[in-house]
Amino acid sequence: MVSSFTLKRWMYYLIYILICITIISLQLQPLKIIANEIFWPDFIFMFTTVWLLRRPQYLPFFLIISVHFISDLLLFKPIGLWSAISIVGYEFIRRLALSQRVLKMSEELLLVSIVFTFLTCTLIGFQFIFKINNIPLSMMGYRIFFTIALYPGVVLFTHYLLSVRWPHPSDFTESREG
Repeated sequence: MVSSFTLKRWMYYLIYILICITIISLQLQPLKIIANEIFWPDFIFMFTTVWLLRRPQYLPFFLIISVHFISDLLLFKPIGLWSAISIVGYEFIRRLALSQRVLKMSEELLLVSIVFTFLTCTLIGFQFIFKINNIPLSMMGYRIFFTIALYPGVVLFTHYLLSVRWPHPSDFTESREG
């Protein structure tokens, strides 16, 4: 028989995949005004980060890399570049989350903004070095700003609607049993 912890984990895998599919499909919509003027905030990064900080066991490496790779393919980004760069940041965040320390919202926002800014600057550096998609720096600045500005909203959405919350001490005993 399947334990409740395993069933819950698979349910969160499915929810994460559905959210990412929704985000990618919205980005594929032909909205010329938005696409030409401002980059979309990186909602996949925000949801993945919220998930990893609160419940790192519910988001395995292969799922994250698969979603990012498919996103690169469908959105015509350099294949695997953002996937490879972002996975470094995600694993840093996962290690921090596994230390079982609950962050205040201000600390979490500071951490996410530093990690996202560093990863985006790394992406810009690689694109400059290899002359891939010369995107104006102002557009990348807008993307960083809007991603950081909308992050608290994603935290509230995942906390109240998806029940992705900081672990309770009883959750640690449940995860050891399952």
